[in-house]
Amino acid sequence: MLRKLIPETIKKRIKRRLYYRYNRPALAALKNSPAKKRLILLLTPTHGNIGDHAISWCERMFLRDYFEDHTVIEISDICWEYEKKTIISRIKKDDCLLFNGGGFLGDLWEGGEEEFRETVKAFPDNKIVVLPQSVFFTDNEHGQEQINISSGIYAGHSRLVLCVREKQSYECVKNNLLIRDTDKCFLMPDMVTYCTEDFSGYTRGGHVLLCFRNDKEKITDPGTVSRIETVLSEAGLEFSYTDTVVPYRLLGDRGEKAVSQKLQEFVKCRFVITDRLHGMLLSAISGTPCLFMDNCSKKVSGTYEWIKNLEYIKPLKDMENLKAFISRLESGQVYRYTNEHLQPYYEKLVQLIRNDEILE
Repeated sequence: MLRKLIPETIKKRIKRRLYYRYNRPALAALKNSPAKKRLILLLTPTHGNIGDHAISWCERMFLRDYFEDHTVIEISDICWEYEKKTIISRIKKDDCLLFNGGGFLGDLWEGGEEEFRETVKAFPDNKIVVLPQSVFFTDNEHGQEQINISSGIYAGHSRLVLCVREKQSYECVKNNLLIRDTDKCFLMPDMVTYCTEDFSGYTRGGHVLLCFRNDKEKITDPGTVSRIETVLSEAGLEFSYTDTVVPYRLLGDRGEKAVSQKLQEFVKCRFVITDRLHGMLLSAISGTPCLFMDNCSKKVSGTYEWIKNLEYIKPLKDMENLKAFISRLESGQVYRYTNEHLQPYYEKLVQLIRNDEILE
């Protein structure tokens, strides 16, 4: 009850003080690091979506591998929320801004779209590279209104480069002329595909993990889940539920720790059934067999196109498909993830970040 009596301005001031110790290192780096060759990784997550933390973890890997000659400064979402004026004043015109990848451009998650619009308007002279994102606007009057607002802002920025991770996002950008020069829109794999850590030292168990959404993107109906449970039980397989979202903030290094724990959970199971994009991708990079279903924006099936060469990751079409998958799996089978076929895309991304001119 007392919280409701506290004015919002006071609440924000209290939160700013609480979060300052997490935000201080980034603010100091912006102020004190050399002005030349700076990459600013913007709006990395502190919320509880472990999939988004996996993206930023792999972005950091990528930047360490390819940009040792640059200073990389990471600005989290709460740092931007509470220290916006300071950040804007300390970013130089020569800084290259990298907008964190994910699935929040469009009108499904309008908070993310609003933050991006705000960023584009705040830095009209900086080069901005959006790391692989999904772009989705609903097919209705509201969606069209949001497209018009976004295209007006995106197209006003002459140095905006947009990387998207599925063909439907690419077509959305191109067909709606979301950016001034549509040749500056590139199809790139989700950054989690960059990880090639070795998970072969883990012993795979016999239970199955079910990892399903419980939000506005969910299209998997309860009847389908019930049928899955029945098939697993009839096959004598134990199963349990997990998720790639936790109901609290993951501040500091807690995000990477949560990703590591989730990967260990996945790699120790027999296989995963999921409708979460990063349920599928964490399975892929850990060598964990997985059957996936789609979400409302079809970003799961769209992203699968990058990894469909992996024999242990397959779409779940029906219950007969599930039974066949179970019968084909050998207990304890070890799979090793490889991304060699994706290397040209990572190298292209390096060129997009390093070069002012966009290469054909």
